[in-house]
Amino acid sequence: MNNPTFSIIVPIYNISEDYFHPCIESLVGQKNADCEIILVDDGSHEACAVLCDETAAKYSQVRVIHQKNQGVSAARNNGILAAQGDWILFVDADDWIDIDSCARIHEQILQSNADLVMFNGLKEFGVRTEILHMDLENKKCYSTENPETREWLYRKAMQPKQEIGTRSSHITYCWDKAYRRTFLIENKLRFPVGIPKSEDKIFILRCFERMNGISYLDDQLYHYRQNDASICHRFSSSADHDRQIMADKLYEIAQRMNREIAELKKQSQYDLIIKDYHRFIFGIISDVLALNFFHPDNPLEKRKRIAQAKAFIRNEPFKTAIRMCEFKDLSSVAKLKKLLLNYGLVSEFYTIWSFSQKRKP
Repeated sequence: MNNPTFSIIVPIYNISEDYFHPCIESLVGQKNADCEIILVDDGSHEACAVLCDETAAKYSQVRVIHQKNQGVSAARNNGILAAQGDWILFVDADDWIDIDSCARIHEQILQSNADLVMFNGLKEFGVRTEILHMDLENKKCYSTENPETREWLYRKAMQPKQEIGTRSSHITYCWDKAYRRTFLIENKLRFPVGIPKSEDKIFILRCFERMNGISYLDDQLYHYRQNDASICHRFSSSADHDRQIMADKLYEIAQRMNREIAELKKQSQYDLIIKDYHRFIFGIISDVLALNFFHPDNPLEKRKRIAQAKAFIRNEPFKTAIRMCEFKDLSSVAKLKKLLLNYGLVSEFYTIWSFSQKRKP
């Protein structure tokens, strides 16, 4: 297939057929849209690799890249390099998109000269659905030459996500956007390799730094399947180290963005994006505790795990994030968590955090 309108990149790693087939059917069945589907097999077991090859043999618009296991970032990056479409979409293999998603996105593309088109999605929790929303105006094009728009996007992307009832306001997923391929190639925009979580946040922030404009479509086109067996929920003895690396990369971006907005607004004391960064880092402390020190699969005795957790929150940048987050900017639960962390009460902190997670609708 030569020069399709869309290249849809799907990283594959040992995916269940129960998830794989609905995903592929939603992609090959796209209505009124010229698409190629690139399956990037990231070192899957033989049965999964064969499944990819059989799919490519069955559908002319599907092709497969086999690579040694390198992680989802490397898989997406290789997909970007192989893509021939004018626009790129990322779809995870256990998710799916509406059958007319590409056609509706293309209609919005024709309305602007933006580098990115953003749209909405749904998080599927079995019987429960969470609506994702970006708090932008439907079918509007935003020029990032406007300092206020650029600042809003930077801050929105740097902050932790906001939740209102069953709606979630989030702007840093990679799969609810269409990217102009030449924009990614010319700016050498790639996913950071070696970061198992929040790699898409770093990628999107880098895109925002480079782009000239975005267009927004207030349609829920993407279906994100919340999979409790995914890597995002498994025990990780390196979660603290991994988040340290991610936090360092984010800080470099936050500093650049903060300097840029300070210059645009001519405010020498400007620090809002740095504050947003600290709020995000404060938020991921609970993530590290859940995936490592208090995960049920952690083999260490409780006393040792608590000691390690206390050492973790005394390290930078987590120590500074706890100190820099102001009570006035935090929810009632977050205020209590900050108070507990100030005194090193990590076990009590985790108990309250896990209870607050269970109370979510």
